[in-house]
Amino acid sequence: MEPRVFIDMSENNTADSARGCGYYVRLPDLRFAIDRIEGMTDSKVIGIIYTEENTAELLLDPPLGDEEE
Repeated sequence: MEPRVFIDMSENNTADSARGCGYYVRLPDLRFAIDRIEGMTDSKVIGIIYTEENTAELLLDPPLGDEEE
């Protein structure tokens, strides 16, 4: 599986200077949530919103509940 990278583009020069640093955090719940959402819906995780708490919001395309009526 090819790694998917999420970058905070609001930081100055992010696209030019962002790179891996070798600091890893285990996130089994995040991996499970992404696999579950993408496996059970037609949505794909395209981003993560982190607000310095112990939770993260997944950005989906298309968003859940975004069916046209």
